[in-house]
Amino acid sequence: MKNADEVNPGYKRLGDWLLKIGDFTILNPSGDVAIVTLRSELDFAPNGESRDIRETVSRIVAHGTMMTENVGIADLLHNVLSNPHIRYLIVCGNEVKGHYSGYALLSLYKNGFEEKGRIKIERNNGEPSPANAHLPIDDMQTEDVRTRFAKQ
Repeated sequence: MKNADEVNPGYKRLGDWLLKIGDFTILNPSGDVAIVTLRSELDFAPNGESRDIRETVSRIVAHGTMMTENVGIADLLHNVLSNPHIRYLIVCGNEVKGHYSGYALLSLYKNGFEEKGRIKIERNNGEPSPANAHLPIDDMQTEDVRTRFAKQ
C-alpha cells in the first residue's frame, strides 16, 4: 500500500498539484497562465537579448510543447484541470507536420466530443481534418472534462 507522498511513475507532485511529466518547464505553480507552443520552442529573450524576465514570467505556470493530438492533449488536460490556479491557456507556434494538435485543442474547446474520447478536429477554415483525435480519458466523463476545461 502506497503512502500519500508516493506518486505513480510518470507523475510528479508539486505541492497540491499532481502533474503528468512531459516536455514543459514549470515556472510558477501558482501562476494563472499556461503556454503551449505546439512544436516551437519558447524563447523569453529572442536574439540573445539579456533582460530581466521575472515580471514577464511571474504569472506563467508552465510552458512547453504539445506535438500530438492524442496523448499530448490528454496530458495537457490532466495538468490544466489538476491545477486550479490555471485560468488562461495560450496556444501558439507551428503544428507538427502531419499532426493537428492545436486545431484539435481548439475544436475540443469549441465543440466538445463527438463520442467518448473522440474530438472532431476542424481546421481554421472550418473544414474537417483528415485526422481525428481519440483521447485516452479513463477516469473522467468526456463532457465533464470538456466543461471543466472550458470553464477553467
